[in-house]
Amino acid sequence: MNIWIITTGSSDVQLTTNDLWHDWYYDGSPVKRNCKNLEFKPTQVIEDNEETYRIAPRVLGKVYEAQPEEVWQYLEFPLLRQFSTQLQDKKITKIYILVTDQTEKYNEEREDIRCPYWQDTCELQPIFERYFKEQEEFRDVKLIPIYLSPEKNKPGLDDWNSVLEIVRTAFSEEIKVEPDTVYVSHQAGTPAISSAVQFMSLARFGKKVKFLVSNEYEKKPLDPIDSSEYLKGIKFEQAKELLRNHDYAGVKLLVNDYLDSETKILLDAAILWNFAKFDEFAQTLVQHSDGALVKKISDRTKKENWWWTAYEEGYLAVVRLDQKNTVEAMFHSFRAVEGLIREWAVWKYEPQIKKSNPKQPRTLYFHDENINMSTQLQHWFERFYHKEHSNVGLFGEPLFELLKASHSPGKWHNNSDIKTVAKITKEERNSIFHQLRGLQEPELFAAWDTDNPKDWEKRVLSCLNFISGEKFDLSTECLLEKTSLMSEVHNKLKNEIDL
Repeated sequence: MNIWIITTGSSDVQLTTNDLWHDWYYDGSPVKRNCKNLEFKPTQVIEDNEETYRIAPRVLGKVYEAQPEEVWQYLEFPLLRQFSTQLQDKKITKIYILVTDQTEKYNEEREDIRCPYWQDTCELQPIFERYFKEQEEFRDVKLIPIYLSPEKNKPGLDDWNSVLEIVRTAFSEEIKVEPDTVYVSHQAGTPAISSAVQFMSLARFGKKVKFLVSNEYEKKPLDPIDSSEYLKGIKFEQAKELLRNHDYAGVKLLVNDYLDSETKILLDAAILWNFAKFDEFAQTLVQHSDGALVKKISDRTKKENWWWTAYEEGYLAVVRLDQKNTVEAMFHSFRAVEGLIREWAVWKYEPQIKKSNPKQPRTLYFHDENINMSTQLQHWFERFYHKEHSNVGLFGEPLFELLKASHSPGKWHNNSDIKTVAKITKEERNSIFHQLRGLQEPELFAAWDTDNPKDWEKRVLSCLNFISGEKFDLSTECLLEKTSLMSEVHNKLKNEIDL
């Protein structure tokens, strides 16, 4: 079963002459009175001897209704004739023709010749029926009108959002079949109607759709366009929006089949990054053919750069805030700092750090072996010493205090950012993560003793720099983005997706 869906507009039915208009539409005639006595006149788009004439569809429909036989012989169907030629051997079983009727929406406005009411095509329905009856190929095909009729207090048929819902409802209520092929001619009507029909046809029938395209000034039909190119275009537009929101898994779901192998590597890496799998993220990227990118990844992830994942985690927090996910923004920002302290401890005190508790095999412990501890460090160890295990567990307060004890008092006390996190943010984090409720942005910023996104991000970066000893710039815009490998991957993806 094959079906044909048609949109209609002022170009679909035209007059081959202007000479008889005053015989059909004159002062005092019932038709003109029915058209508010407005001075409708056929016009040519290009003034030459071969150009047909156009008139408001509703007016033409009323003129035809009054004297069908005389008017019929002067009617021309430039688009429909070409589409009919294209579909002569396609075994169409049903034709769904979309006509517009804004009677309910426009009342007093009809006094204006420019009112959209006059451009409605519902009055042309008898003409369309006769046209198809006189085409041998379509004589026995069932013609089903679908009326697009906005409500009185709703937007008209030039409103994109409103029309999409009208078309969606119409398709759902009127098109009950599951055809093999769906031919769609969507050139006529408002741009909003055309786009809505394209979108809903693809959404409903997918790869079964073939779009008919034509030019009313051309004399030969054009080949139908397969839906694949339309689907591709729509999917890439959707993918751009998802990419702006860092939804890399969503991008892959939409357009993965259209991407080359190198772009797929970038996308797979981005998905891993979004799950905070930073090591796997880097391992995936080194498979890319861009030598400069691979070198940057390899240089950043060298063993001596034990700190690199924390900056990725920090930028992930910024992304989560952009996504309005404040709970995860809090989680990743604090995790970046606390996690980096843990990495720092492993780097600085490698001989003393062991996973020595079989009941907690993933927990790190500090042992006072093979080390000459300073007075500060000795005091720290004695303060948090676990008598049963003869060690200190590196989590929570002991971890922060180890960082403090390992620096000179002056260096620690002169850095307000790390002091704030150790004193305020750590406690706020514990409170927040032991409550089953949401988190507002002001609460997130307050937990870091800030009151806006920029200062929050700056504080996170400052803490990471203090712990790692790196000197990433604190004065630029997009602070953590500039420290992240992911920012370059994201920009490369933008270039590939933004076709």
